[in-house]
Amino acid sequence: MKFDQKLSRRIEELKVLLALTAAEHNFDFQHPSVLYVSQKLDQLIIKAMRRQENFAPVL
Repeated sequence: MKFDQKLSRRIEELKVLLALTAAEHNFDFQHPSVLYVSQKLDQLIIKAMRRQENFAPVL
């Protein structure tokens, strides 16, 4: 599986986990578990955005 596909799949998995974790903690977005998953998701989104930048055509 290509890196981009793995990255996209992991982002989708973390989005689901974030929703479940937030619900588990009564949507307390300051709960350490919610923050942890959110930060991991943010890191992967940034990684994906940087990869897109590197492969974007120059106009």
